[in-house]
Formats: sequence, structure tokens, C-alpha cells
Amino acid sequence: MAARGPDDVDGSGTPYCFWGATCGHNCTNYVAWRQWRLGIPNWQTDSRRASGWDELAVTSKAAAQGVWRDNTPSPGAIAQWNGTWGHVAIVEAVSGSSITISQDRYNTSDLTNHGPYSWATISASSPDWYIHVPGLTAASGEAGASVIHQTVVNGSAWANLSTGIDLGSYSPLAPVYMSGTWPQIFANVDGDLNRVWGDSGGWHQEDTGIDLEPGAEISAVNTGGVNAEVYTTISGVMHRITNPGSGWGIQSSGVWIGNGSLSAVNVNGTPQVMVNIGGYLHQLKPGPSSWILGNTGVYIGSSSVSAVYQGGNYPQVFVNLGGVMHQIKAGTSSWGIYSSGLNVGASTTLSAVNVGTPMARLAANTGGVHHVITAGTSAWQTQSSGVPISGARIYAVVVEGVLQVISLE
Repeated sequence: MAARGPDDVDGSGTPYCFWGATCGHNCTNYVAWRQWRLGIPNWQTDSRRASGWDELAVTSKAAAQGVWRDNTPSPGAIAQWNGTWGHVAIVEAVSGSSITISQDRYNTSDLTNHGPYSWATISASSPDWYIHVPGLTAASGEAGASVIHQTVVNGSAWANLSTGIDLGSYSPLAPVYMSGTWPQIFANVDGDLNRVWGDSGGWHQEDTGIDLEPGAEISAVNTGGVNAEVYTTISGVMHRITNPGSGWGIQSSGVWIGNGSLSAVNVNGTPQVMVNIGGYLHQLKPGPSSWILGNTGVYIGSSSVSAVYQGGNYPQVFVNLGGVMHQIKAGTSSWGIYSSGLNVGASTTLSAVNVGTPMARLAANTGGVHHVITAGTSAWQTQSSGVPISGARIYAVVVEGVLQVISLE
């Protein structure tokens, strides 16, 4: 399945349209495409006039997906201006009283060729509203990031090593450890599920033959079978991808979970999926005859979810709320959320793993440098590995008891 964007045309030469926006190069089609490619369902009723997006952000349809508006910029938010037609753009970075945006504008001369796509740094007070959409992220680390890298401990220091596997474009990843000396890495490559693995002969890549939604998040888990299980959403419904040894197949859970961040984890040999639905953490697990979805009641906003199993009957979940790492655990009667007090930065995505210690260990890309987060005797602490990582999103995996980090560079 080929990638599509505002630059692309179909077989008849007609530019693609997203979410009902005017085709080709314009601000609404660009911002709609940025959401479409991440698998975010359409929360609007009319995408054509940018001046109305602030009103669309407060409809019941938008609220059901956890969309909200305010006057506070954040990476991945939609900057919106009112006026006759208005304007929308993506906030790529926030620095003090300034924001950096990416934007596109209507090209009246030639809709089938590259339009006036651009980046700009402007005053944060310029837009009328900021619209926050769960799952919509800044492009930092996406454009041009396509080669899989492995950050490992090499002797007494960390090292960032290239696998040599170039996926051709930014692709959501899901590493998992099955056995041996190397992890397996699943990738959603423009809607095709690929598996990457290493051996003594190097790194290898194969297409599993499973079609996904382009840009949709994936999560892989080892449940003790021959191959890992992979979880994703298609049209907002959770799907399970397995290969018992006879080939890869995909099954629908029949449960709608939207397109928020998801993280699969093995709990006592049974897969569970923790997912952000409408800003609340939910738990999805198999029942006797069907999957069961439950709301933990814990509000996490638009945070990405990282689940880890440390023992007991429930997973733990780590999220970044307002730049501070929080831990979510199940108590005797309800789920609770606890601040670690550790400031990790507003745009940092966390990835938690079990390394055999009482508390989970986390990897984070803070300021473009790989950091390891561990629990000290009295508080959580972060330590820089000194290894630069250009990709914004990193994924932790444990190989033979040792933390490794997978990223796209």
C-alpha cells in the first residue's frame, strides 16, 4: 500500500482529499492528512473551512474522541485562526512565547504539484485557538527518519547502532523479544505489517502480508507462542495479529477503542491491551467468549501509554502528564495514578520494560538524547546515556535481561 499525502494523485491525476477537505494543497487538507496518516478517525462534520474548526472541536462527536480546545500550545496541537476562511497548522515545537508550525496553503496555480508547504516560527499568541487531538504528534523525528537503529550497552558505554534496515519512510514500530540475541521489530510501513529480525548474518526484513491502516500505532507482545502477537486498530476497532506457525492472520476483536495510544502486555500468559480512549485509560482483555473493555477511570489526557507487567494480576502503566512522569497501578478496589515527581519534558514519550527488578525501567528521548529512568531508594531518577537520538519516538525492549532501545533515525 503506497503512502498518500497532499502531494499525491490517484490514477486519473486527481489529488487526494482527506476528511472531506478540498483536494490538493490547502491548510485543512494538510492537517486532515496528518491525522489520517496516524489512524485518527475523523472527529469533524466539515473539514473545508478552517475558520469553523474551533466550533467543531467542541461538538459531542469531538468530545467522544477526547478532542478539546484551549489557548495553550503544545507539540502536536492544531493551531487555528478565525476569519473569512481561517487557517489551521500543526504545532511542531513550543519555545517560550514562540511556536514553530508546519502548514500548507491553497495552490491556485497547480493542484497536482508541490504547493507552498512551509515551516514558520511565530508568536504563540497569534492563533485564536489550539485544538488538542489524542494521538496527533509533532513531526519532529518523523520526516526523514526511516532507518531502524538499536541503542545498546557496548562494554561500559551506550552505543547507537544502525541495523541497515531502511523502511523508506517514518513508520510506527513495535519491538519484542522472543529468544536469542536480537529482538524482533514489527513496523507499520505505509499500511503493510513488516517483521524485522537479526541473526549472525545481519538484520533481515519481510512483509507479513497483513494490511494495516497507514500510520496506525502497533504494539507487539510475547505470550509464549511460536511468534509474537501484534495489536493495532482498523477503523477504530482493535485487531489481533498472530502466526501460530502456519502463516500470519488477523482477527477483529469486535471492540471499538478508537485510535488513541495503545500498549499490549503479557499478564500471567494472557495478553492485555491498555489504551487511551477519549483521554481515559482503558483495559482490554480476553474473556470467555469475547474481549472485555473496562474503563480504569484514570484521566490521562492525550498521553501516550506504556504498559509493563511487574507481577500480580494487573499491568502497570506509565504516562507523561504535563511533562511529569506518572505511574498508574491497580489497587484493591480501583486504579490509581501517582506522580513520580520526575520532570521529563512535555514532549517526551516514555517506554517501560521489566528488567527483572522490583520496579520497571524506562527509556526516554529527552532533548534528543537517550535517557534511562530508574527507581532510586526514595525517588525516581533519570540518567543520560550520552547517546544522541534524532528520532522523537523510542521503544524499549529487554533482550536477555538487558535494556535496549529501538528508534528510527
